[in-house]
Amino acid sequence: MSDNNPLSQLPDILQSVAEKPWSQLESHASLLAQQDSDLLQELCRVLAISDFVADQLTRRSEWLEGLLDQGDVFTSYQDGCYAERLAGRLAEVDDEAMLHQQLRRFRNYEWYA
Repeated sequence: MSDNNPLSQLPDILQSVAEKPWSQLESHASLLAQQDSDLLQELCRVLAISDFVADQLTRRSEWLEGLLDQGDVFTSYQDGCYAERLAGRLAEVDDEAMLHQQLRRFRNYEWYA
């Protein structure tokens, strides 16, 4: 691996774990290329140690765009912010199945932010 590849900063054993999810996220190469190298190295570490995050980001790669474009990954939220965001997401919910779906999506997305 080249030194420009953030995976190269990981120990060998973690490189092998992070390679698959990282390669799936490389479809967002232009977005990733705009990011600070420290952030990319942190993303690689997270992909290597969290199967949950790796699975969610590879299944819903648009979340990576949202986290980076909206600045969620860089934001410290004030008290009450999560409640407001959740209320906004639940405003259109009209049945229990949709409620469960929206709660899961909120939880999964906020897990990364």
